[in-house]
Amino acid sequence: MSVIAEAGAGKTTAVADAVRALDRPTAWLSLEHSDTDADRLLSYLEASLARAVPAAAGIAVDALAQGIAQPEAAGLLAEAASAHRPIVILDAVERLGQSAQAWAVIDSFARYAQHSTLVLVSRTPIPGHLLDPPGGLIAARLGPRDLALTDNEAADVLHRLGRSPGDTERLVASTGGWVAGILLGDLDSGATQTSPLDQYLTDQVFERLPAPLRTFLVTTALLPEIDTDAATALGVTDAPQQMAALRTVCVPGTWQARQHAFRCHPAFRAFLLDHLERRPSSERAALLLAHGSLLLASGDSESAVDAFLRAGAPEHALTAARHAIAAVIDRADLDIAEHWLDALADAESPTSPGELTVARLAVALGKGDYRKGVALCDTLRDADTLRQLAYDSERAAGLMAWLYGLSARCDDVDAVVQASRPELAITYGLELSDPQRPCARPNLTGGLIDAYVLECDYFHGRLTELISPSASSWARTVTGPYGIAALRARGHTAQALEAYRNYASPFGQLSMQAFIGPEVLIDAGHTDEARHLLVTGRRNAAEAGARLYELLSLVTELKLAARHDRDTAAVQTALDQINASGVIDQYWCIREMATVWHSLALLHGGQDEEAASLLRHTVTTMRSSGGALELPTAAVYLAEAEWRLGNEEAADTAADIALEAAHQQGSNHLLLQALADFPLVASRRLDAEPAAEAPWHVLGRSLNLQSRYNPASLSPATDIVFHDLGKPLVTVNGEAVRPRIAKAYELLAFLLTQPGRTATRDVLLTVLFDGRADGASRAYLRQATRWLKVLIPGDDTVRADRSSVSLAPHVAVLSDSASFESTVAEASRLGEGRLFQPLGQALQLTQRGTYLDGTGSAWAARRRQELRSLEAETRFTLATHLYRDGHLTESRQQIEAALACEPLKESGWRLLMRIVSELGDPDGVILTFQQCEEALEVIGVSASPATRQLLDNLLA
Repeated sequence: MSVIAEAGAGKTTAVADAVRALDRPTAWLSLEHSDTDADRLLSYLEASLARAVPAAAGIAVDALAQGIAQPEAAGLLAEAASAHRPIVILDAVERLGQSAQAWAVIDSFARYAQHSTLVLVSRTPIPGHLLDPPGGLIAARLGPRDLALTDNEAADVLHRLGRSPGDTERLVASTGGWVAGILLGDLDSGATQTSPLDQYLTDQVFERLPAPLRTFLVTTALLPEIDTDAATALGVTDAPQQMAALRTVCVPGTWQARQHAFRCHPAFRAFLLDHLERRPSSERAALLLAHGSLLLASGDSESAVDAFLRAGAPEHALTAARHAIAAVIDRADLDIAEHWLDALADAESPTSPGELTVARLAVALGKGDYRKGVALCDTLRDADTLRQLAYDSERAAGLMAWLYGLSARCDDVDAVVQASRPELAITYGLELSDPQRPCARPNLTGGLIDAYVLECDYFHGRLTELISPSASSWARTVTGPYGIAALRARGHTAQALEAYRNYASPFGQLSMQAFIGPEVLIDAGHTDEARHLLVTGRRNAAEAGARLYELLSLVTELKLAARHDRDTAAVQTALDQINASGVIDQYWCIREMATVWHSLALLHGGQDEEAASLLRHTVTTMRSSGGALELPTAAVYLAEAEWRLGNEEAADTAADIALEAAHQQGSNHLLLQALADFPLVASRRLDAEPAAEAPWHVLGRSLNLQSRYNPASLSPATDIVFHDLGKPLVTVNGEAVRPRIAKAYELLAFLLTQPGRTATRDVLLTVLFDGRADGASRAYLRQATRWLKVLIPGDDTVRADRSSVSLAPHVAVLSDSASFESTVAEASRLGEGRLFQPLGQALQLTQRGTYLDGTGSAWAARRRQELRSLEAETRFTLATHLYRDGHLTESRQQIEAALACEPLKESGWRLLMRIVSELGDPDGVILTFQQCEEALEVIGVSASPATRQLLDNLLA
């Protein structure tokens, strides 16, 4: 067999590892250039073989002494050793070159070694024309691909050498798995002139090649794959001859497509490109120009631009850029586009705008340099080419309208729209500035203007559309913050907060800082951080010329002052700044949002008539324009205002408008936030709808849950998990940590439920020891505190002094019960049809067991009952939604499980009666009614008239 690969491919190591695994005698002969002498080769071969097979000693030498020819003597040597089945390895056979005599010896030895294995290890292909028959010697071949290291093998090798594997996948990719490249390579430096890899390639590969082939490889280093046609296109006149010569050597790389093309390993190609950089600049420029033309002809316009720019040929680069830059923009590679535009700064003038002008608009918008973008729009307008460009290019029209809109120049937006074609998507945004100009939402096309449509969706309150994936990479990139805003508005508080914390994209930073990030922080309870970000974001928006974002920042500050601080002075300050902006009237949508928060402050101040007047107009306008983000909020506030003024029917109507708007948004989150401001709005609607499964009753249960839950603690990033459902257990980094006294679990559980996660020692004695404050109880509490420090490792994690015990603010502990409560709370904010999965996930947690199983304190028992009630409520909610969707069997399973937890829930019995009736079991309806009465009889009451009426209706 043959093992043929370039220097450093690991040929020798691979063969040595293979033969070590075989229980056979082995002879290893490393050849030298002098071994082309047949007598010398044969004598060395015999000596090497005799060390493994003593019977072979003297066979060939004696034959030569008797005048027998070298090939026949080699055959005799092979026959003598064959019975012992030796492995004979000839290393570095490339040193034999084209010596016919030497190859005759090897060929003869191989043909007579019937039970032996001959392995030829070479850096160059075996000269088959010297064998008889040609190639007959080679029964099996191993090449560079067979020897290349995999990711795991490379990592193992580096580990054994005491080197950090680092990014092994990148290292293997850059070297093609070439062993020497992996051992000597450095991802940071590559094959530089001073690196060990460069020295190895120079000494062991490059300098050993014929001079014409070295020149050929350096000349063609620009090509990822070298073939005859491509090399000729670069100006290589003897490309066929050099490709043939390349087949006779082994260099780091692989042959592609049936030997027609050769691909250098990336590390070797980098080495060759470094040599190319050392050639005269005129020669490099000619090669780059030829390469750019080749790329352009093959359809790779983007790579052609870079080649032409490096060649110093901007006129050629311009042609390629006009073909390629739209695709670069669409995938949001704005750095590449900006580099091209800077290099071709004078290529297009305002009097002849084209693709590069459109790209300049996109780069300015995508990078948040709105002043620069608007200045370009103004230049086009002054050159009297804006109107024609807006008509000819939807991309240009959308970008110009977008930039003018962000700068609060609505008259200029109108001018662009009037100049463009009427069917363009940019007309969709006009509704945000004028509710009398409604426009149907355009379909997403996968193009650049998708991002504009998605941003408008947010302010229209079309949250479902906003989170739907767009085919446009530009849209996904540029509107990334609006996806986070939609998560927030739909009630995914923890997910939105995590996305905000991890948002590192340079795109959309101004919108994130000015209002989207602060909104997320406010919902998560981080109001101080929100205030700081509002100041920073507003300043940055002003510097960038984004007056719209400045305005939205002020509106968010108004919301914070009105809803969270109830600070009349701060409300007035924010209102004064909004009115002083001079642009609030240009954006009715934002003006109405400000009106909502102003009205909230008025309601808090008892100015009900003024609040109602403002809100009536706001709700009417929001509804007539197709809906708006804060319509559920405005309608709830209007319901409260109308009720205070004695307009009960109008109050009910407003409340139902809020419910309908939430349904359209696909989430109850904004509605529940507004109801938390005025919970009596929900209470009054509950009184009007006695059926427990009615929408307002479902909302009422959700509202009750929200009041007990802190959104900031939804999903802490922590390695400490407290399994408090079932047998208590704490794990730290996946490892169980067990205290010697179980009271430590109860102490941890109680602290996690307390504000600030702190409690006085007197409270702890009352809760954990049923009020016993004797010396034994105090000592036991000290022991529980000491073991709590074992459960929660680290310095300053558990703080204890003479008066209190607390968990430090930086300590994050995730408990089963908190996960259950928070998952149910978040699910309750979702629209119908979207809560099945999260509620199901929450209920799976309850299958782990009862809360703090095995503990007997009165506090634990009360907490256990709270969770059982929440489980029952969750199952009842899930059953209600399943029933509405026609999943009767699943609904029955959930409601029966709920009644097992809470048998006194009469509304649950009524739902079960309805389900049983629809399943066609009238006797079951009667039985269910009897079970309801038996359950209620325990507390001395009977079924309500509503339940009896339902029985009569179902049996009628």
